[in-house]
Amino acid sequence: MATTIRTLAKAGRVVIVGRGGVFLTRRMAGGIHIRLIAAVENRVAFLAQKLNMSHELAAARLRQLERNRTGFYKRYWPGESLNPEVFAATLNTGVLDTPTMIQIIQALVRQRVMARR
Repeated sequence: MATTIRTLAKAGRVVIVGRGGVFLTRRMAGGIHIRLIAAVENRVAFLAQKLNMSHELAAARLRQLERNRTGFYKRYWPGESLNPEVFAATLNTGVLDTPTMIQIIQALVRQRVMARR
């Protein structure tokens, strides 16, 4: 998985979602790391709607996903953490709509492209 993610990142013009992508690519030139967050209530509501389940089941599923994600990071990147300074930006999906987040990300990409010229 690590080799595939790094190979894709080197090729450029890719979006890598999760899977430790920030740890695998943070020392590679040209990348922009963005963290998406949301309040637990928003995440539970999204999961309940997406999976067509009750809020109670969605909350339990979210807790399990979080345990799995934490275990994954601890197993493969012990001692590392997802500190805010690792990311160029943190966007709250419970506050920002998709078009606004797209505009922010596009501005970050344009800035990166201009800086490399």
